[in-house]
Amino acid sequence: MAQEQVIEATILGVQPDGNGWVKIQTDQGEFSTKFPEPVAEAQAHLGQRVPIAIEVGQAKPKADGSGYWPAPQYFKKVVQQQGYQQPQPAPFAGQVQPQSAPQALQQPAPSPPAQPAPSQQSDQTREMRIMRQTAGKLAVATMPLVPSEQRTFQNQIAVAEAWVRYFVGGTEGVGIRSMPEPPTQEQQMSQMSPIAPDDDIPF
Repeated sequence: MAQEQVIEATILGVQPDGNGWVKIQTDQGEFSTKFPEPVAEAQAHLGQRVPIAIEVGQAKPKADGSGYWPAPQYFKKVVQQQGYQQPQPAPFAGQVQPQSAPQALQQPAPSPPAQPAPSQQSDQTREMRIMRQTAGKLAVATMPLVPSEQRTFQNQIAVAEAWVRYFVGGTEGVGIRSMPEPPTQEQQMSQMSPIAPDDDIPF
């Protein structure tokens, strides 16, 4: 009759064993299971020393009558015991334990740089995507105006990026000075020189 017991073991590995079975390797032996829950618990505690519940089955006799097959051992679960603390591994021979730094020498951890709010970041991403889509359409529309040998995808990207720089920074973004506004009619009248009276007109 199968017997269930709890032992303390270090889980060393989780390996498929064929036909849906999984082998749980520990320092106390190997245990089998075909259920996903124990496999997940073993993987979560890989490398840790924890109490585990196992089930030892009945040893079956061999067909030739020469003895018995080894009794099967099944992995049931990791036992969650209240107040159980995982033992700390002992240091290797010759290993120097690090000493804690004095409180006066400990420096506060630098605070991480402020990140933009998710809503602000998403708005900026959406605006940039819209500008790139518009710039791409303008680049395609202007391709018929350039020689056929220059209608490459790389040139389309260069033209589209120039449009994006224009959308962001205006004429200064593309290195072009803005054209001065034409003078108003009043400015034109003020710049005209007055007509001198003609003294040679006879009376």
